[in-house]
Amino acid sequence: MGVLGTLVFFLITSTCLIKPIEGILPKGTIEVLIRDEDVTTRRIYHVSIAKFSSSLPFGKASPSLKSTLAIPPQRDPLLCNEIDGLVEYTPSSIITEEDYYVGATLLVPRGGCTFQAKALAAQHLGASSILIYNNLSSRYNLNKTYENNTGPSLDPLEQISWPPNRNDYECSRGSRANSTSGWIPKASLSFDPLPYNPHKNNAHLSGDKSTCANTMPSWESCTSAKCLLTGEENRKKGLMRACCAWDIHLSMGFDSTLTSSQINIPSLFLTMKQGDDLLSAVKISPSDITVELYERSYPQVNASSFLLWFLGTSVTWLACFVSGNDYRIVKRIIGREVKNGRGMMIFGVNTETRPTAPNVNTAPAIGSNIMEGRPMVRGENSFDATMKLSAKEEVKGGAITISSSAVTPPSSPLSSPTAGSTSAVAATGRTAQVMELQNHLTVNSSNNAMAPESNDAINQRNQGQHQQSNQSNSSSLEITVYHALFFLVFASAMLFILFFFKIYALVRIFYGFGCSGAVAQILFSPFYSFLIRLAPFLSPLKNSACLNVKFCDMNNLRYIDALSFLSGYALGITWLYVGFTSTDPSSNIFYWITQNILGASICILFLSLLRLNSIKVGTVLLVAAFVYDIFFVFITPYIFRGESIMISVATSGGPPAGDLDFCEKYPNEDECQGGDPLPMLFAFPRIADYRGGSVLLGLGDVVLPGLLISFAARLDCARHLLEYCTKKATEVSKDMRRQQHNHQRQRNSNETAGLQNDENDTPEDDSDGTFLEHCKRHTFIKIRQQIYFSFSKGYFYPLIISYALGLLFAYIGVYVMKKGQPALLYLVPMNLGTMICLGKMRGELTDLWDGSNDIVKADRVVRRVPRRLEALESAVESAPAAEEDHDEVELGQYT
Repeated sequence: MGVLGTLVFFLITSTCLIKPIEGILPKGTIEVLIRDEDVTTRRIYHVSIAKFSSSLPFGKASPSLKSTLAIPPQRDPLLCNEIDGLVEYTPSSIITEEDYYVGATLLVPRGGCTFQAKALAAQHLGASSILIYNNLSSRYNLNKTYENNTGPSLDPLEQISWPPNRNDYECSRGSRANSTSGWIPKASLSFDPLPYNPHKNNAHLSGDKSTCANTMPSWESCTSAKCLLTGEENRKKGLMRACCAWDIHLSMGFDSTLTSSQINIPSLFLTMKQGDDLLSAVKISPSDITVELYERSYPQVNASSFLLWFLGTSVTWLACFVSGNDYRIVKRIIGREVKNGRGMMIFGVNTETRPTAPNVNTAPAIGSNIMEGRPMVRGENSFDATMKLSAKEEVKGGAITISSSAVTPPSSPLSSPTAGSTSAVAATGRTAQVMELQNHLTVNSSNNAMAPESNDAINQRNQGQHQQSNQSNSSSLEITVYHALFFLVFASAMLFILFFFKIYALVRIFYGFGCSGAVAQILFSPFYSFLIRLAPFLSPLKNSACLNVKFCDMNNLRYIDALSFLSGYALGITWLYVGFTSTDPSSNIFYWITQNILGASICILFLSLLRLNSIKVGTVLLVAAFVYDIFFVFITPYIFRGESIMISVATSGGPPAGDLDFCEKYPNEDECQGGDPLPMLFAFPRIADYRGGSVLLGLGDVVLPGLLISFAARLDCARHLLEYCTKKATEVSKDMRRQQHNHQRQRNSNETAGLQNDENDTPEDDSDGTFLEHCKRHTFIKIRQQIYFSFSKGYFYPLIISYALGLLFAYIGVYVMKKGQPALLYLVPMNLGTMICLGKMRGELTDLWDGSNDIVKADRVVRRVPRRLEALESAVESAPAAEEDHDEVELGQYT
């Protein structure tokens, strides 16, 4: 219970979808047109937008901002005189020589004052926008301590405030072998005027042919191709240390002395490389440059949202569809037995003493009970009589004796005195059918039904599988109202534990190993079984035990089980390794594909372990999860000082505490960790979107509504099975009476060969097309009937459609409101409302609310069919053996 409660907590927590924390993205676009005589050159730069900037037009297709490019006045090259109080730029102060600033885009270097102060000055000059580019000289400032100290003994270098390490430059890439620092002769540098002389020093610190490039061991690792002086000196050699400068996009923040409402023009930031490239064009022809600004376009509705919607709907359909496999397998077994003329073995037995020869008077009544042999009451068919067995009788069980006529139809040649050996061979096919039901695997036993295999080999091969499948069938848990409330309390407790103790890495490990077992059981085990069916020489891997385990009721561990679990855990451990060692694992294609496989497997396994048998429990569970989401997302911020517990836990402790600019350079630092969603979700990377990121869907949005949809799927399958059994029981009853009549007539004649041909009569080949046309017509009618039943009487497919619509509405809400939405807000009303409305319209709401009797009856059939076949197999094994030479003759007829 504790393990299942933990799993429910993981799934419920994942219903809160949080948008991942984004880094500094170049969201703006600058398109520059340079006209040089008859040649027009186009340059495009992707730049970052300031936090205080006004908005840009979205995409080039929209009306963009076009203007000429201009540089600041010569008397104010940094555009900081206004903030320093030296000048006031107002519309009335603009003189004629400055008229060209009106409506222009100003290209301004960084440094001297804040970004917002520069933007405000450009706005006062009448500029339509401002472009601020990074440069080396902006990183040097005068030390405030020595600003007013002009004593002759003061070293000029001590008056300089040097660029801070790891903020503006990096001297190492983690090892000495990747050193990005060099030594520059001090005599070649100039600091007059203080603090830095760009005209002389930049030549030694920039470019592939610079002094810094020649002295730096790993110059190719310096992506900016520029260096910054650190202030460290080697006085003996007369050298100064220089390290690789950072040249990345910055988030131009607010100036605390100004208000953001004062800025009404777009403000963009260019890197050093972009600034140098644009400056070179300005020096050539400044008056012939046109600048066009707009926001980078991206898909307003990303295709990945539709793909994830399809993935979520498909996984929900598959997980719920698989939950009804018990009924489908039993239905298929019953159909096989009836088709092979052994329908009486399913719908009737005889508790009389076994006769030595077939006798029509000792033939079992079709109406007798599957387990107890109760006679059929007049007016009821065999299946109705079977369903009337009380639960007390079912538990009590009892000894079962089966006549030889119950083993095979009286008209079959196997009813001859030599039928013992051949019937044992036929039991091989029935054993495969039993194992098909118990192992939930589709076994094509029609080709092996008559394979001459000894009964000892059959028992040895299937002994461990019988025990293991019985444990597997009993491992499912029916959820009650008390379970739903316990899960809610347990999930809340776990949420508080994670919120206060921050053990998110442990959660990832538990989830990875838990999903590994699910993948082994859901994916690898069926896959290896399929390979074994294709290659029969590998059958020992499936039938042989590699280890006798007497722990936790595991019994014999087969080779295929060991191989499946090794494969599953190898995949899970690899996924965990990639997740813990990668800076951005969601961008790794192996990681997110494996994460989706793990999520789908755990959803299928979860819905096969936990089952609802009434919509009353489903209503309590879904409403409780809905209230749980609302409380921990929207109510807890009022209790915990504005911090939402659900958001904090879902994002592994919330956004990083480190500075955004610093984390852009060093994402692996401790203060830059956090903000990554917990992995209990489906993820799909955004397609054709420069912003990156993924579209997310929590596993709880699949599992919690899936419990109700799974109930609908099992209800439909149960009703299909009951109707099918009623139909087949009627057919078997008619065939039995006809066979008894034919058998009586056949005993009066000695035409044994003709009897065999009648028994094994099969349709002629379809060379004339008649049989093929009949199959097509029958298949079409069957599909049409299935669709009619699914929508007119069934609940499964209407609920799947309502789930798909609810999930679609959730994604529409994301795009309309521009933020993540709790999907349960849409899924719970859609699914629960559809179920209740359909039940009310069909007059079945009371039965669905308290639990359908059809599921109880179908479960009884599922339990009895394998017992019936096993009992039949045991009866065949105890039958007296015939003479060996006669057995060979009979076997030869069927090989």
